[in-house]
Amino acid sequence: GHGERPWRQQLAGIVAGDHDAEDAALAVDHRLDETLGLVDVFDLRPRIGYTSAAVANATQTQTAPAGGAPDGLAGNPGAGLAGAVGLASPAGGLAAAQVHLGALGVLTQVTLRTVPLFYLREAAQPLPFDEVIHTLPQLVQSAPYVKLWWMPHTDQVQIYRCQPTTERRELSPIPTWLDEHLINRHLFPGILRVTSRYPAAIPMLNRLISRAYFRPHQRHGRNTDILPVPMPPKHEEIEYAIPIERTATALSELRLLIARQHLRVNFPVELRFVAPDEAWLSPMYRRAACCLGVYIGPQLSSLRDRYFQAAESLLQSLGGRPHWGKQFTATRTYLRSVYPAHDRFVALREALDPQRLFQNDFLQHVLGD
Repeated sequence: GHGERPWRQQLAGIVAGDHDAEDAALAVDHRLDETLGLVDVFDLRPRIGYTSAAVANATQTQTAPAGGAPDGLAGNPGAGLAGAVGLASPAGGLAAAQVHLGALGVLTQVTLRTVPLFYLREAAQPLPFDEVIHTLPQLVQSAPYVKLWWMPHTDQVQIYRCQPTTERRELSPIPTWLDEHLINRHLFPGILRVTSRYPAAIPMLNRLISRAYFRPHQRHGRNTDILPVPMPPKHEEIEYAIPIERTATALSELRLLIARQHLRVNFPVELRFVAPDEAWLSPMYRRAACCLGVYIGPQLSSLRDRYFQAAESLLQSLGGRPHWGKQFTATRTYLRSVYPAHDRFVALREALDPQRLFQNDFLQHVLGD
């Protein structure tokens, strides 16, 4: 969770930083957004995202992948971790510990690979849905950082592209403050409350929001200011990492199933593109992926169940791997079929925790006895 814990002071903080080696040692309960201290002290930034989650969340569930990679795809926490694993460092220990689900023991300190602080220019642009579908391979490769937002019941997709720039321009804090404190804390939650009471109004309101919010614009600033997204209002979500070449099919079929089943969806669909890694239980294990997030606002339980069931069935038919820290119903049999190193991870857990000291209901579901 994101809440405070009584032992947090003992397991939070920047332990050390090395500008020349470009790495930093952090206690596991140090929050990712607090790693901005690396910028102030060492002129470094981690190669993972910035959220109120702790570093431990990144290693447990692959939370917050957002970092540069040379092929136009974002990096991920697995690629940003360095250093050794204890317990005699069994074979594959680091690859297993990068996404460990809390099954292998207790981590107290993590070393993150970092990069020097840099600046970005973000260009946002709405494009017709069909144009996005037909040009997705080119769009994905058009910038080092690419993400897409689509409001269901609309024909526009907002594409965000970030390019490194030599312009050292600071981002104005006013738009960010308005987005975080006015739009996401008051305006957006108010719209969600209306749509929970009047679901029939969702398509019309989505079109209005798309026209008002999905507009061309540009921003310049530090990567630590441009890449984070303001915390959205309360919602529910599933996310699957699908093979990147199946992205167009997934988005097209998602639009069709929403229409066919007469679903009313009041939250954007998000698509991020992430580079492959070597972490055994990473959704990006040895394949580039599109992380497709399916969201819905609160108090729409009957719609949520139908939407999530249909979306999850679609994403599983495309070989998707669920995000460990979000909702999913995938069975252990299915998980073994899409995570090639699943059995290796289970065998390592048997070696490290034969008494199942760290067993819980979730691990029982995804890993077995």
